[in-house]
Amino acid sequence: MIHTFGYVMLIVQDMQRSVEFYQKLLQKKPDFTSPRWSQFAVGKVLIGLHAVDSWSDPNDHLRSFGSGQKGLSFGLYVDDINGFIEELSSQKISIAHGPRMTGLGNTIYLVDPDGYYIQLCQPNVKA
Repeated sequence: MIHTFGYVMLIVQDMQRSVEFYQKLLQKKPDFTSPRWSQFAVGKVLIGLHAVDSWSDPNDHLRSFGSGQKGLSFGLYVDDINGFIEELSSQKISIAHGPRMTGLGNTIYLVDPDGYYIQLCQPNVKA
């Protein structure tokens, strides 16, 4: 069962430029920043900025993501990723990628009918 809307991830071309933009927009400093990933907590939801060229696995098909329309994904937190995978299978919903361990937790990726990525994540720490 999905228990929380967790995060929105934007694929960005220039991390510094994007961090500066969101810092001004949100009127707060990022909670975490690095050349590959930066994030801002907005209430209980994260806005994550992911550098377009920094997927950890150079052979990962998600690396071909670009910025813009297809560079947006959102994440939902689940309590039990394996149980959720079984539920998806019973509903005949295909997993595009994963599960794999990310900085946020054990994550699977789905693709909606318009090509947007949805990440379902069992967090390392309860969100």
